Amino acid sequence: MYREIQITVRRESGQRKALNALLALATGALALLWPNLIYYIVGGYLIALGLIFFYFRISNFITAVCFFTALLIFLLPELIPFTFAFFLALFGTTMLIAFKLAPVGIISLLFAGLIIAYPGSVAYMIGAFLMLYGFTHLINLIQESRHNVY
Repeated sequence: MYREIQITVRRESGQRKALNALLALATGALALLWPNLIYYIVGGYLIALGLIFFYFRISNFITAVCFFTALLIFLLPELIPFTFAFFLALFGTTMLIAFKLAPVGIISLLFAGLIIAYPGSVAYMIGAFLMLYGFTHLINLIQESRHNVY
């Protein structure tokens, strides 16, 4: 009897993590500097994030959610607090369930709740979330590079 066994070892791309971290940090800084342009900044961020996820073949669901959320933000800019909170809630839930990334998932869900609770300060909440998200990815990338060296 013939049995084929395939074992796949997949290592996270350091390039993807670096791009993701730099994109989040730059977008967070722009959102905090120019809160009046939040619609363009966040819409552009979501398109760029979707392209990164698409290029590195992450999750088709998350990629589609990025593009769909960006489209909603460009079409209905007055609903940005609810649209981005919806994105963060889906993103956080997916991170918790599918990828088992508890810190990122919990932070995403926390900021989704804060954005819904205080929609008037959406630009600052989004900027703070993206800065925290970018720094988290950068620290994680640095820890992994130190772990791989030794």
